[in-house]
Amino acid sequence: RDVIAKLQALGDATDVDPSKKRARLVRVATDFAQAVQESCSGKSDGERGLTADVLALYRGFDQDVRSRAPSRNASSYSLRVREAVAETRGREAFYGFPSAQVFAGLVADLVDDVRAPAERVVSDVRARVLVAGRAAAAI
Repeated sequence: RDVIAKLQALGDATDVDPSKKRARLVRVATDFAQAVQESCSGKSDGERGLTADVLALYRGFDQDVRSRAPSRNASSYSLRVREAVAETRGREAFYGFPSAQVFAGLVADLVDDVRAPAERVVSDVRARVLVAGRAAAAI
């Protein structure tokens, strides 16, 4: 019965005139696009929209990553860099400059530190986009 009511709400589909069919299709597509836009901006139900939710998730991710980043002035990070450079002393292309391998190793460690928060924010954004998509599809 619910499906029949929804179909009846769409109006009469017996129009045979191509211009009327085209106008109806444009009207339905415009209504759907407007509903999706309202869902994303949060205007349709007074709640925050998709854009605001994703921005909030990104801000949380940004704070998490910044809290994990080593301070350039921290003695523990400076010691870590010095040890990595000392381990490869004599193998650098230019004396006193760390090799690309040392640099890549240090950067890889930093990337590994943010892997979990990055995977979490990707999962959260994906879930939020699916909720918005399903809400738009239900309209």
